[in-house]
Order: sequence, then structure tokens, then C-alpha cells
Amino acid sequence: MEAIISQELEQMRSEMSNLKSMLKEQEIINEKLMRRAMSKSYNKERNYIRRSIAMALIAIPLYLILLPKLGMPLWFSIVTIIFFLAAVAASVFSLRRYASEDLLTGNLLTVAEKIIKYKRFGNNWLKFSIPFLVLWIIGFFHYLSGNACSDFTHGVIYGGIVGLAVGLTLGIINYRQSMKRLNGILKQIDEMKEEQ
Repeated sequence: MEAIISQELEQMRSEMSNLKSMLKEQEIINEKLMRRAMSKSYNKERNYIRRSIAMALIAIPLYLILLPKLGMPLWFSIVTIIFFLAAVAASVFSLRRYASEDLLTGNLLTVAEKIIKYKRFGNNWLKFSIPFLVLWIIGFFHYLSGNACSDFTHGVIYGGIVGLAVGLTLGIINYRQSMKRLNGILKQIDEMKEEQ
């Protein structure tokens, strides 16, 4: 009788061990699927940063050529170029420090912390760049309207207004999409932490 009970207990222990290993494998597979889903959103964010760096690098020589032709003072052109260089530096910094390629392979708490720091860095950049751009736009239209009123000047002013509206709209859309992606990743991390 004791031998049968002992044998049944041993069989139950073996089954429990098998169940535990199956559950562990299921958790690993589930975590891999969640990380893969997070990486799609994360890669979109990294690509957005890369595109903004490329656009700023393309804009620098264009502004070096266009601003003097539009009659802008030299100091205005220099300040504009410095702003674009600062934008490139900030983007490269955030890409390397907060949005590194291997970030999602690390500890979930570290990933969440870096994403939160990235969002904070982006918000601090906006606190600097939005007032600067408002002043830049005011200065741009002030110096442009001070030039002789020609059809070209009127075209640049109207084109600038349309460009401002389109740029502002696209900037708001990109910002919201970026925050949605980052918040989605943070939500997935919270869900993974709750499962563990």
C-alpha cells in the first residue's frame, strides 16, 4: 500500500515538474511575442528620429543658400544653422542614449525607465524649440517684409504661411503618433510585469 502511494506521489511530482517546465516555456514564448510586438513600435520611433536627422542635415545647406538670397541678415542665418545643428545633436544624443537599438533586449524596468527618460528629453526639447521657432518665424517674416515688396516676396510670404500651417499640422500629428507608440510600449511592459 505504501509503495503504491509512494509511486503515485512520485508520478504526481513528475507531472508537476513537467507542467512547471511547460508553463515556463509558455512564459518565455509569450515574452518573446510581446517583445517582438514592442520592437515594431520601437523601430518606427527610431526610424522617425533618423528621418528627422536626415531632414535637418539636408536643411542646413539649403538655408545657407536661401536665407541670404531672401535678404536675411548674416546673424539670422548663423542662428538658424546653429539651431539645426543643435536639433541634429539632440536627435543623435537621444538615439544613442535613450533609443538604442538593443534596448528592448534588456530588463523590462530598464526599458521602461529609458523610454520615460526619452519622453522627458523630448518634452524638454520642445520647451526650448517651440519658443525659438516662434521667434524665428516672427524674425523671418519681419525681415522678409522689410525687403522690397515684389511678387517674389509676396510669394515667399504666402508660401511661408502655407508651409507653416502644413509643418505645424504634421508636427502635431507626428508628436501624437510618437507618444502613442511610446505609451503603447510602456503599457505592454506593465502588462508583462503583471503577468510575472
